[in-house]
Amino acid sequence: MIAQKLIESDFPVAYLENSALFVLDLMDDLKVQHIPLISNKRYICMLSENFLHDLDSPEKPLANHNIPRQFRPYANERTHLLDIVKVMAQTEITTLPVLDKNENFIGVISTKSILKSIANTTSILEKGSIVVLEVSNRDYMLSQIAQIVESNDAKIIHTHVNSIIDSTLLEITLKINRVDIAGIIQTFSRYGYNIKATFSVQDMDRDLKERYESLMKFIDV
Repeated sequence: MIAQKLIESDFPVAYLENSALFVLDLMDDLKVQHIPLISNKRYICMLSENFLHDLDSPEKPLANHNIPRQFRPYANERTHLLDIVKVMAQTEITTLPVLDKNENFIGVISTKSILKSIANTTSILEKGSIVVLEVSNRDYMLSQIAQIVESNDAKIIHTHVNSIIDSTLLEITLKINRVDIAGIIQTFSRYGYNIKATFSVQDMDRDLKERYESLMKFIDV
């Protein structure tokens, strides 16, 4: 799963002409503690609830305030779910802006959309490994991919296929029930597969679950 599939394109954001009071009310309605500041489709920075509360003259437009712009966490369209979770957990933010290849703002990923995605892919939390392949749609054969995995005494327990925008390529995300996948990777390489990424869930199993729990804190469940 990648950022493009998690975007909430209609998620409200803050603009320079908004007052701090307006944005605080918006954040309260959305039950978030962070919101992106946007101007002319460009992402300026991330605003926090604490920062807005501390502003003098909160009734004035944000453009009238000196807003630090160093804090700008974001994802691009191709960022993988696991990397999105990592960024949101490390920065303890409740929303994450998504930018296109020209760095234009295209939408927001919220903790709720993250948790929904994880809930729909519960196998991501099981021990094993994740392999992300990139193949031409003409060359995609799930039967061959499964045969490669099974020939190394492993099984595919989850598959996700995503079309790459403006190309004939597919991104295939495999969850495999083994931690040691060196032989599988070698076999994929021998068959000419482009391996975009690999993740060992045993190595990050505890960390991933901690990230999941850290996201849960931000949501009223």
